[in-house]
This record gives sequence, C-alpha cells and structure tokens, in this order.
Amino acid sequence: MGRVVATAAGGTCSADFPSAPSSVPAARHLVRDDLVQQGLPVRMVEDCLLVVSELVANAIRHARPLSPVGLGAGVTNSGADVTVYAVVRP
Repeated sequence: MGRVVATAAGGTCSADFPSAPSSVPAARHLVRDDLVQQGLPVRMVEDCLLVVSELVANAIRHARPLSPVGLGAGVTNSGADVTVYAVVRP
C-alpha cells in the first residue's frame, strides 16, 4: 500500500493501493477500522464495505493497467462518504 492518511475524529481516511486483487480486502479493512472507530452503526459500516469492495474491484479491473487506486472514506452528517479514484502520477 502506498500513502495512508490517518483519521481524526470526524475526518476521513485515505490511502493509495496497487492495482492488484489483494487491494480489495486491504481497502475493506482500512475503511472498516476507520468507520467503526468513528462510531458508525454496524449496518452502515457493512453497507460501506460492500460499496468499497465493488468500487475498488471495478477500478482495478477497468482502470489503466497498473494505475494505483485511491480511496477516501469518512463519516458525514448523513452517514458515510466513500470515494475511489485513479491515482495519476507524472
């Protein structure tokens, strides 16, 4: 895993993952640990983990070959926010 940003209370976690299938469970673990620590209800955490699995797997499958995948997740006023993006390096 590349860059990982720790979460402050009410903040977001983010990380860059290699374009590999092993990144899917790594992303799930990062998000699960962060959202549980922030007190999100278990049901919402489980829903977020499903979204993370699908988004990261799709990004790995359909992104430019070997392009790292970025992930951001955090708690909002209405629940949680999950973002997956391609990491573009010069």
